[in-house]
Amino acid sequence: MWGWENRGLNAVDRVTVRDRLLEVGRDQSLRRELGWETALDFIGDLGSHPLHFLFGVIFDYQIPYEKAWRAPFVLEGRLVERGIKFSAESIAKMSEEELAEILKRKPALHRFPGKVSKALIEAAKRVNTKYNSDPLSIWSDKPTAKQLEERFDDFWG
Repeated sequence: MWGWENRGLNAVDRVTVRDRLLEVGRDQSLRRELGWETALDFIGDLGSHPLHFLFGVIFDYQIPYEKAWRAPFVLEGRLVERGIKFSAESIAKMSEEELAEILKRKPALHRFPGKVSKALIEAAKRVNTKYNSDPLSIWSDKPTAKQLEERFDDFWG
């Protein structure tokens, strides 16, 4: 997901990603909008929204973090409007073009809808095949930081 090697990202860049995730935890207006009152609520709620979290990480590519972390929730609403469940199984079955069109709808969820739709679909497929359709399984077995980083490296974004 992170694509460190493909992008030439080093340890300093990884710290930047970590710091941006912590910013989301500190952003009171975003937390309130999503129903989290404290940073601890945000972190503690990952179990309720693991696919949202995974997709938020993917969306967080050359757009403001506030928009990136809201995008999975907006995407969920747009999918539900079309009768599509927000799940790894449903998203994995979509075409890149179909998902890109949903991402492009005003207001657009990302400035690179084609690239991001491909990444989201590939992530959904990986969750289905490697994690038995359960994105929470990426971290629920309490892996070490190194193991978790390796798991996220399997995803693009």
